[in-house]
Amino acid sequence: MIPGALRFVTRMRAGAVAAMVGLLLVAFSFRVAAADGLFYVEERKDSRILVFSRPASFQEWQSTGEIPKGIVREKAGPAGETVVFDSTDAINLYNFKHDKPGEVFPRDEGKRGVSKFEWKDGKTTFESETGAFSLETELQARWKFDETKENGEQSAFSLRRAKTKFEGWIYNKQLTYLLKVDWFGEEHLVADATLNYDFTGNGAVQIKTGRFKVPYGRQELISFTRQQFCDRTDVTEEFTMGRDYGLQIWGLAWGDRFEWRAGVFNGTGEDATKSTNNYEYAGRIMFQPWGDVGYSESDLENLDHPRFAVALAGSKNEFREGISRDSVEGDVSFKYSGVSLYGEFFHRRNLPRELAETTSTGLISQIGVFLLPGKFELAFRYARIDPSDLERQDEQIEKGVAANWYFHKHALKLQGDYRQIDDRASGSKTKEARLQLQYFF
Repeated sequence: MIPGALRFVTRMRAGAVAAMVGLLLVAFSFRVAAADGLFYVEERKDSRILVFSRPASFQEWQSTGEIPKGIVREKAGPAGETVVFDSTDAINLYNFKHDKPGEVFPRDEGKRGVSKFEWKDGKTTFESETGAFSLETELQARWKFDETKENGEQSAFSLRRAKTKFEGWIYNKQLTYLLKVDWFGEEHLVADATLNYDFTGNGAVQIKTGRFKVPYGRQELISFTRQQFCDRTDVTEEFTMGRDYGLQIWGLAWGDRFEWRAGVFNGTGEDATKSTNNYEYAGRIMFQPWGDVGYSESDLENLDHPRFAVALAGSKNEFREGISRDSVEGDVSFKYSGVSLYGEFFHRRNLPRELAETTSTGLISQIGVFLLPGKFELAFRYARIDPSDLERQDEQIEKGVAANWYFHKHALKLQGDYRQIDDRASGSKTKEARLQLQYFF
């Protein structure tokens, strides 16, 4: 009798201890949550219950509408629903609310591993507590047909571009890096190599160094993957500086409505071996009062509110090609309800060391319209170069039309365009048609 009673008392004590441990675990979970600013939300999505204990996870779900990745438990809801928890803290908070026992989860305090793995729109991302790494390869497979008076009709298949981009942050999210490898680069394997530091943490004041695009010309700053036509205009190729080695101070203000960039560069363009005593100086300011227009030519998002941007840029280069060049550029961009408008103007003063001063101008105008929102787009272009104010009838005029089908935004799209280039100085005309498949992985 007495031994049986002792076993009963022992069991009661063990049960009480287990219950107390469970309550302590729940209390600990609440203490942790309170330390972070207590946060707990339950939401229903279809036949699932989503449980959040992290504000960032909840905000991401609100913005994307996608069921977050987390701990999934089948038939754990009160009516047998599937419950998705964003963390183990969410499990204990859920257990406490629904009068369920607390649970013990092992924690590897000294181990730092990958906290995030994601593949989205062709980009693979790994992230840990001390850094992030994203990998993306961009390719354009093309068929091209052209007709000229000198060469007649010609056509060929090619891989127009193939670039792999590595980017992320190290040590803290304010220190970011970018490395872009150009597999088909004529002179350089490395297209971009930058290190950028955000002093303020909100993008207001940043500094970038390495090899990257000179801040001059909107179409040049827009990635080749986000163009409406298969290639940029000849105007952009003529007047912008492309990539160079240098240092840039830049930032965003007023809720990203104002952007400014100022930099100093070698002025030697793609050639890194040349040294110079006369650097190139370039700067750009942009104002977008109705919100971020973004560096993409199309209104792929089918914006329900109009957005508008206007920018002004300037450059002074006393080294390239033995000519001092003072350049100014202005551009405007408008997007609304699947319609995009873009215009850009260039004015350059050329000061040869021995020849007479000349002035060159360039003009780009472009419009895009989505006939099927987010899927099918038509675009039209008119561009003009006047290489010298000392000569008459020497303009080069480009007219073109493009059609784009977006299978999955820019990550998978089919482009086709036709353009005619009239070079009045030489009297030659070029007709060109291109079909291009763009894909990321």
